[in-house]
Amino acid sequence: MNQPCPHCHNPEPARVPGAHLPAAAGTPQLAVGQVVVARRAAGVCAKDEPGLVVETYRIGDRPGWTVLFRSGGRDGWNPCEAGLWLQAGPVVAGLTDYRYTDTAQLAADLRGGLFEAAFEAAPALACGSVKSNGQ
Repeated sequence: MNQPCPHCHNPEPARVPGAHLPAAAGTPQLAVGQVVVARRAAGVCAKDEPGLVVETYRIGDRPGWTVLFRSGGRDGWNPCEAGLWLQAGPVVAGLTDYRYTDTAQLAADLRGGLFEAAFEAAPALACGSVKSNGQ
């Protein structure tokens, strides 16, 4: 019998080969205002598309993060998904206090250009010049 993934607690991690971080990889630590870049395309983002962490949350003992991408795509990411799909970068100081209230406000903030500085900070990530811990 398979052991649950130590990060997302999926009881059958072997069903999706490569979908879970090895235990040694540790749990990613993301923060509101942190820039990320998609390592691969997903339903909410294109490969190398910049995004921004706009919310942190917990489901039981598992952390999660809501990421808004430049195109307007948005989704929640658990530690396994974040570790495989997102390249983490710097925290944008002016956005660390952002409060995600609802999708309408998030869309208005995106249209109003509030997150543009964060998206502009992301091109270096796509080239691999920033390490995954944001250093």
